[in-house]
Amino acid sequence: MVASRALSAAVLAAVLPLSTVAFDNSRADNFVAYWGQNSYGAAHSDDQANWQKNISYYCEDDSIDVFPVSFLLTYFGKGDLPVINLAGTCNDKDNQKFDGSDLLDCSFMSEEIKKCQAKGKAVTISMGGATGANTFGSDEQAKGFADQVWDLFLGGDSKTRPFGDAVLDGVDLDIEGGGPTGYAAFVTQLRTHFDNADKKYYVTAAPQCIFPDQNLGAVLDAAYFDAVYVQFYNNPCGLNKADDPVNWNFGVWDWWARNTSPNKDVKIYLGAPASSTAAGSGFLEADALSKVATDMRKKYPSFGGVMVWDASQAYANGRFDQALKKTMKANGGTGFQYPACDAAEWASGNNYQGGDLVTYKGSIWRAKWSAGDEPKASDLGAWVPVSACGTGGEAPSEPSTADPVPSSTAAPTSTEAPSETEAPTTSTAPVPPTTSAEPEPLPTTTSSSEPAPTETEDPCPPESTAAPVPTTVPGGGGGGATSDPTPTPTETEDPCPPEETSQAPVPTEDPCPPEEPTTTQPTGPVETEDPCPPEDSTTPVPPAPTGNTGGSGGSCGSAKAWTATDTYVGGDTVSSGGHIYKAKWWTQNEQPGKAEVWEDAGACSGKRAIEASARPTPVARYAPHLKLRPTPHARFAPHVRRRRF
Repeated sequence: MVASRALSAAVLAAVLPLSTVAFDNSRADNFVAYWGQNSYGAAHSDDQANWQKNISYYCEDDSIDVFPVSFLLTYFGKGDLPVINLAGTCNDKDNQKFDGSDLLDCSFMSEEIKKCQAKGKAVTISMGGATGANTFGSDEQAKGFADQVWDLFLGGDSKTRPFGDAVLDGVDLDIEGGGPTGYAAFVTQLRTHFDNADKKYYVTAAPQCIFPDQNLGAVLDAAYFDAVYVQFYNNPCGLNKADDPVNWNFGVWDWWARNTSPNKDVKIYLGAPASSTAAGSGFLEADALSKVATDMRKKYPSFGGVMVWDASQAYANGRFDQALKKTMKANGGTGFQYPACDAAEWASGNNYQGGDLVTYKGSIWRAKWSAGDEPKASDLGAWVPVSACGTGGEAPSEPSTADPVPSSTAAPTSTEAPSETEAPTTSTAPVPPTTSAEPEPLPTTTSSSEPAPTETEDPCPPESTAAPVPTTVPGGGGGGATSDPTPTPTETEDPCPPEETSQAPVPTEDPCPPEEPTTTQPTGPVETEDPCPPEDSTTPVPPAPTGNTGGSGGSCGSAKAWTATDTYVGGDTVSSGGHIYKAKWWTQNEQPGKAEVWEDAGACSGKRAIEASARPTPVARYAPHLKLRPTPHARFAPHVRRRRF
């Protein structure tokens, strides 16, 4: 009896520490690695030694904290059951399916998953991916599917559970096609099951970095998410643009997290490729990515850590995961010290220039180009948040459409804080106030110089311009999305209004006619306050950011000759073959006259005629993302969405 009790005590002592280890979502040093698609094996078919291993292989140390299992590809398959594929680990060539369905029986993974969970790892099921073009017909259908996911993968009960008695820790939405319909209802319904659960569950999302995301933007605004793994790769806002003050937008995501998200404590992750063969663009070596992660940790309280695609790539790339985890742990995983708000407060009526810094509602904002409007978080706007500051500022009142508090017990927080970095000072140049905000120009993807507004090549466009019609955005997977129209400039928004229209028309070769002698001039130096100086002025005109305004006139006016290496956004004009072409959306290396992205605006006939057609259509919000054809054998199918070029 005594020996039996001693043995029981020993067993309890051995098991108890494992049972008390739990993933802590509140930390800022978590590392997430997608697992399931053997990305390395797809890119390196001749290096079988480094192909994807069983999931427990990646749980042996403390480098990786969360494993989204990829993917649940199809929602409504044969027998009205979903379809999953885990490359070489569990697929329809090597594994059995449940009767009357295409749902794989991967129950042999049950003990592997539980082993990872016992070490404090969270294991979730990731829905979607590039090849999963799923849609919900209604909110009711989405709610029904949430109930099914609960029964198949989480805390429910079913005879067709793919991972047997292993209970996963949540759901990840990697939605890259099909649109947002039903997903908010799906998340909200899923959380009704969490309310009375005996463990903590998580809901995460993996949007593209372009804000707002085409498929998940509205869902993120409406539903309660615990973490967002932003894909900063294969996009113009990728990690290769981390030093670009116009395109890098982690601050926009932080602003959304603290001011718009139903969960004001949602964590934003820096999503990255784990090697150069894991994605088409955006890869940074471990040292460079560590510097970006450290910078984001010091500037933004929502920073939750780093996400990579995928575990097999990270291990084969010199344990990429270990290097990043080491850096994040050194930076501190809890607490946040807000940087000082050492930029001047934003003032209505001022006309700020590109590079100017202001403080507004708990963040320091940088003007991407000439800006007179109120700062707001949008990739199409003139401002970008570059750091939180002070105490975080006031958050606008936002009604929540989901659970105000996540289920089960929340992870504890502490007050440990990293070192503070100073934010740069401002150099604003105010001018006389206007009565309304300037229209938002489209963001650039190529220029690193101080950009001018990108709406047109002419800083003094004609007053009468029809408002653009919302256009369905191409690319990004299954469905399109309608972007918001760019507002039409008003008279007070035009910094260089033309002379009275009752007078003789302004010559087309003069985009900025000198003001009449009787016109009141603004105070201060003309060189900095007049964006359209007379022809004989020596003041340089700031270059437009899109790289297509360097034309020297002639028969094609200011439209620069098209080149295969330049990047263009919706509304940009180029000359090619004696014609003017206007870009419908983001493009590179697609020849005018041959590619659908270019609209023929007619033969070259003078600058003013060109500029009159150069108003951008609001389609540059989402750059089209090309996808590679998946390998024919599902065993080594790459995560093709992350390999767009």
